[in-house]
Amino acid sequence: MIEMPLEKECRALMTDARRGKNMFVLGMLCSIYSFDLQLARDQVALTFGKKDRAVIETNVKLLEAGFAWGEANLDFKYVIPAKKVTIPQVVTNGNTAIALGVLASGMDICAMYPITPATSASHYLSTASRRWAAWSTRPRTRSRPAPSRSAPPTPAGARSPSPPARATRSSRRASAWRSWQRSRWWS
Repeated sequence: MIEMPLEKECRALMTDARRGKNMFVLGMLCSIYSFDLQLARDQVALTFGKKDRAVIETNVKLLEAGFAWGEANLDFKYVIPAKKVTIPQVVTNGNTAIALGVLASGMDICAMYPITPATSASHYLSTASRRWAAWSTRPRTRSRPAPSRSAPPTPAGARSPSPPARATRSSRRASAWRSWQRSRWWS
């Protein structure tokens, strides 16, 4: 185990060292694996291309500092030669990989709440999958109001009165969805 002074090294280049550690470590990994530093600089510029020029320059400095630290302090290197790909491959992010796993598993139903980071997984599923009979990325259902504290308790086994149902498009959709689920699971 080799201890790295990440906090100290990053603080020399920026005030909030927590924001620079990843880029510093990336530079150190470029040193360990004998990667071309110019390719890493170009990738940083591409990744942060929509940000302010100062952000790109700071990240490149952190990358270079990590590389320099690795060259000065680590006495081991690895070279992994590139090989030409002979079989088709998929390059994807983690959320899309989750969605592909859902599709490959043969799941019949996948329910997700549309927030980050699950949003890109659910968006991928909504465009890639033709297996679901209904799909909504933004559910439009209303919950029932909580019962009033002054209402008399209902006897055991009796159903509490519910407000009159309105036939809205979302309730029809939910009803169709429940019917589809019953036909899939209980038939």
